[in-house]
Amino acid sequence: MDWEFPATRGSPPEDKYRFTYLMKGLYEAFAEEAKESGKEKLILTLAAASGTYYIDQSYEPKKIINYIDYMLLMTYNYHGQWEKKLDTTVDCTPITMTLRLVRSLSYTR
Repeated sequence: MDWEFPATRGSPPEDKYRFTYLMKGLYEAFAEEAKESGKEKLILTLAAASGTYYIDQSYEPKKIINYIDYMLLMTYNYHGQWEKKLDTTVDCTPITMTLRLVRSLSYTR
């Protein structure tokens, strides 16, 4: 699932909760389909924002984690047009990239 980003950019605030409901419904439908067909369950993945602003506005991480098989953090939007200082969209040094990624992973727990 790649919805950039529920409850932001013109999407109503209640879409944050609708998104959780959508993921739950898909996950349960995939499980039911696997049970009925005898085939493996389809995998449900989430491409999620890594910046804390979008995480807070768009997702309910503690709930969504129960309804996905994999989460892929989109790490290209640590910086952008919303900042006063011009910078690259990602931190390019290995240590800075690692620290940002660890922070994002910890934040979504």
